Amino acid sequence: MGFMPLLLCSALFTLEDDRVGSTRQGSLLVCPPVGGGDFVVGASDRRALSRLGGEAELVLVHDHPNDIAIRLLVRGSSGQYERFEALPGDTIRTFDLVALLAPLNVPEGHVVVVACNLQGDPIAHNQLSGSVRFQNMSDVAELPVAAFRAIPGTTGQALPSPEQLSLDGVEYAVPGNRQVLDFYAVGSSPVLGQPVQTQLGVVPLDFDFTGRNPERPSTQLRFEIWNENEVKFSGTRHCFEGMGWVDLADLNGPTNHFRRQFLGTESGKARLDTRANTSCGEPASAPALVAWVLNDFGTGLSGRMLRSTGRQPSTIHIPTVSQPEESGTTVDRGSLLGDSSVKTGAAVPSR
Repeated sequence: MGFMPLLLCSALFTLEDDRVGSTRQGSLLVCPPVGGGDFVVGASDRRALSRLGGEAELVLVHDHPNDIAIRLLVRGSSGQYERFEALPGDTIRTFDLVALLAPLNVPEGHVVVVACNLQGDPIAHNQLSGSVRFQNMSDVAELPVAAFRAIPGTTGQALPSPEQLSLDGVEYAVPGNRQVLDFYAVGSSPVLGQPVQTQLGVVPLDFDFTGRNPERPSTQLRFEIWNENEVKFSGTRHCFEGMGWVDLADLNGPTNHFRRQFLGTESGKARLDTRANTSCGEPASAPALVAWVLNDFGTGLSGRMLRSTGRQPSTIHIPTVSQPEESGTTVDRGSLLGDSSVKTGAAVPSR
């Protein structure tokens, strides 16, 4: 291979390396939401997809021999807090996400994991990966976390702005401004004649962890949809508040083109973005997202993180670990909600 092809390959790898991904390691991980919509504990009148959430477990993989620490940013539909945890080298650690959300007494929420040093400062440590396993009775679904790589510095080096995590392609990888979804139409039966049920999990990325009770922003989800014949449909949109799950069958707007009778084919492709629209509530915003899809085919489940396109920088504000409690932020240093199944020295897969 000549010099120019090698240079081009290197440039493409570098370009891809500054984007959020689900099949890589990173220094900041965003988990899929727990609860919200039909994805709640005890929804016994719906199929398996709706009943998941009885258990939600983060499986966190640390693929490096050095000990570090992590900050677990726990964000609910109302209220938030964080925990500080030591993380030994070459470790697989599990965390009960339902238990992490329990102190907030909320029906939905999500968790962000930030690699840091033992003083609590965020560091470049692109050795973390993981997934969230949802389980209730015999129904199991596993979704990858969204991994944001730290761009500057060597492994273990503190990042330049410890109270402002910039997802901009310079400090951390950047999220996209649109999400791409391949889907089966609502009302279609792709497997053994069973109707498919599809839910979309959404986590907006601009948020502030420096206060206990932040405002719950609203946004409008807007979809451009194409059927199998590449006919484009517009007008499907949905008012969305906070974070959580929404069934494709329940999207509002003039017409829901995810439904087979409007789409005209059994499957299609959609592109999702956000708009600030005060008719959906205030404060209105148009944040970047990370999103996941879960399909219940009646005979089994499948899920994945949506692929993103474009670039939309975001910011996560966090307090310093030494911040006093009366400032409005609780920073716990215990490990009460991490389980005891730390497997040091275990073979850790690279992802």
